[in-house]
Amino acid sequence: MHYIIFVTLITVLAASIPHDYTSKSVGSNTGTPFRLSGEGSVTAVRTWEYLNVVYGIQLCYGDTWTTGAGTAIGHMQQFKLFDGETIVQVSGQFTCYITWLMFVTSSGRSFVAGHPSGKSFNMYPEYKEAELLLITGTAHRALTGFSAQWTDIPMRPQCPHFDLQ
Repeated sequence: MHYIIFVTLITVLAASIPHDYTSKSVGSNTGTPFRLSGEGSVTAVRTWEYLNVVYGIQLCYGDTWTTGAGTAIGHMQQFKLFDGETIVQVSGQFTCYITWLMFVTSSGRSFVAGHPSGKSFNMYPEYKEAELLLITGTAHRALTGFSAQWTDIPMRPQCPHFDLQ
């Protein structure tokens, strides 16, 4: 009997432990390190593209934008996620700079920045139901290194549902 209780307790505790996973960094990784993170889930992505390279990136958590990484120069694009939508994959290409990024959401939408050139990479979480938690990398004017960290802990606060009569 004690064994069954012990196994059940261990199973419940293991299920509540966050499964964070950091993708391997890509690029030349030269320049100033950056970390884009915030409270809750990513709700929007903003990028700057110049001379076929991703020069800058910024993430939004809720209504709060992070400090930008890289340089805000060239063509700016912004991608807003729908309520409940999360980023589940980041693909791209790089030379000594990050030349192309594609963010894929849980509903299958995608957002592309830059122009494909160089070696390809594909980042995604190890666990189902995980989402993008934060981005780290390096920048020397443009982005020179990129990595994504994922988590399977729900980041959005759960709002109660009230039926108004």
